[in-house]
Amino acid sequence: MTRILHFSDVHFPLSRNSVSLPEILRPKRILASANYLLRRRPKFIAGNTKWDAFNNFYKSIEVDAVICTGDLSGMGMHGELDYAQSKLEHISKHPNFILLPGNHDLYLPEKNGSHFYDIFKDSITKSDITISDNTPYPLVKLINDNVAIVAVNSAKPNPSLIRSSGNISTEQLSAVDALLNNDELKTRHVIVATHYNADDEDTNLHGLENRKEFRAILAKHNCAMLVHGHIHKNQTYNVPDSNTKAFCAGSLTYKGRESFWVYNIGEKNSAQAGSWDGAQYVLGEEQSI
Repeated sequence: MTRILHFSDVHFPLSRNSVSLPEILRPKRILASANYLLRRRPKFIAGNTKWDAFNNFYKSIEVDAVICTGDLSGMGMHGELDYAQSKLEHISKHPNFILLPGNHDLYLPEKNGSHFYDIFKDSITKSDITISDNTPYPLVKLINDNVAIVAVNSAKPNPSLIRSSGNISTEQLSAVDALLNNDELKTRHVIVATHYNADDEDTNLHGLENRKEFRAILAKHNCAMLVHGHIHKNQTYNVPDSNTKAFCAGSLTYKGRESFWVYNIGEKNSAQAGSWDGAQYVLGEEQSI
């Protein structure tokens, strides 16, 4: 059996050390700071304590791969991402650690490029199959002879004050199409991972802009599973117009909704939802995939 741990949307709390004036004094971040103080802070304030508990959970089980589908930070500032990197130091050492950015990690177009790609380069340049040299994604991990994971970047900077949508580039879509037709993947159970959801239960301002094109590729290759974050609620659904089953990890640290997934791939495929009992993270009963 192959066991995979999937978590998302940690949103490590802001601290004085993670904030710099040149970065935060931009219109969207000023608005986001007010929103954080008034609404988001109480929901994520215990994030560090919960992350430490999650690390303890991770050390208590054996997994063949770890997937993080993004949103480690709140506003994508350098200090936030540096802090997130330090917190992920242990778990990111797993040989099959797969990391994707979320829209909060690529919050705004930065003059010097994305700090996310710079500091996490060791985690996003280890693809077992490379289709393009222009982007680290899609990233492929051949976990064993039975399972493969394809990580697709759907996040992008959104300078608009009201937009937090995602988009998968045309180049990436073509690469995913080619990968899912690769002989190495045809014989394996393929899990496609990205940040954004692929259903229609979202607005164009908040969801994946080209989800229909993405879904068409999943359907074309009869992809088994899609896993993602972005929506702060643990859930499963059938991807429209396809036979693909989707699993949203929700948010690991959102107060009252803390969640993640463990996938068990073997003769009988199953998934277990993880939750927070007030003191530690625990796994629920297995449900068939």
